[in-house]
Amino acid sequence: MRKTLQALINNQRKTLRLYALGALLFFIGIGFIQSADKLMEPSIAQEGYALLGLLISGSGFIIALTAQLFLIIYRFQHMGKRD
Repeated sequence: MRKTLQALINNQRKTLRLYALGALLFFIGIGFIQSADKLMEPSIAQEGYALLGLLISGSGFIIALTAQLFLIIYRFQHMGKRD
């Protein structure tokens, strides 16, 4: 597990893709929530749609936050080194 995480931290391209995926999921989830609020009548279906949006945006937020932490760790590990 630790080797896998270290390999992901050292591969900045994959980490940036992970960050972009998280941001995309976050905004898609926010879109679900907004469309449920603006386009649907108050009902259980609206609540379910908003809950789905919340789950999508929440998972996107966690993914993006994790990727950002990986990028910060990478910078701390390589601080002061010339590559």
